[in-house]
Amino acid sequence: MPVKFLFSIRSDFLFLISQEFDDRINEPLMGDKRYQLRNFNQEQAEQIIERTALDAGLFFEPSLPSLLAADLAIDDAVLPSELQIVG
Repeated sequence: MPVKFLFSIRSDFLFLISQEFDDRINEPLMGDKRYQLRNFNQEQAEQIIERTALDAGLFFEPSLPSLLAADLAIDDAVLPSELQIVG
């Protein structure tokens, strides 16, 4: 039975995938096997922060997700890696 894996990794660490899988998987970094995460806008980031906190059962001030998203945003763009750290 075939097995599939999904890795989320920063582009500056892509070389690690090659180091680990080159001898087991043909061309693990082929273009048709890679997907780039796009940046979130501030509203999307706010929703993600709120949903993540609620799913974890965390209580917070209602304005906290908006404040965090605003702090992370640069020109209304929030990097997925920064949301990961906040999460």
